[in-house]
Amino acid sequence: IADLSFSVIRKALIEARDWDPSLVISVNISPTQLRDPWLAQKIVKLLVETSFPANRLEIEITETSLFDNLSLAQSIVGSLKNQGIKLALDDFGTGYSSLAHLRALPFDRIKIDKSIISKVLSNPGELAIVQGTLLVARGLSAEVTAEGVEKQEEVAVLKLAGCTELQGHYFHQAMEASAFTKLLNTQREREAERKLA
Repeated sequence: IADLSFSVIRKALIEARDWDPSLVISVNISPTQLRDPWLAQKIVKLLVETSFPANRLEIEITETSLFDNLSLAQSIVGSLKNQGIKLALDDFGTGYSSLAHLRALPFDRIKIDKSIISKVLSNPGELAIVQGTLLVARGLSAEVTAEGVEKQEEVAVLKLAGCTELQGHYFHQAMEASAFTKLLNTQREREAERKLA
């Protein structure tokens, strides 16, 4: 899986290299990869080979992968952060959540799992988890992303709770890189037209 993953990451970096420089590319790292003590060096090598800026890459690590070897994870995360790469804690709230991980690792972003987001409209407890996560993240100077947003009502409730970073099919279905590039170009043209008007 590591070879396949690095091949996919390389392709993504090449595709995104010429996109708007304000866009960050997020890449998931598997638990198997997080056991590799050379992971940080391999990712940095990919950045050099593809001429992709480190500050535009965000590595997503699931909480479950941290349980195998927290000290190795700390070493890898530290090396990545030293290169300017951003770190996200993915699938937060899936049953393995630990505030110790948030304290032990300098995450830039906490991604609240869709299993929580899908219940914010029907269960006040799930919304309380979102609000609590936002408070903790603020104290840690981390951003928060709500994953799996599917409905307009979820958008309204999450924004009211203070969550401004939302992700999910409500906004757009997954698409090929070429289609995304076209979408970016169309948006850029519309913004330019608005400025001229």
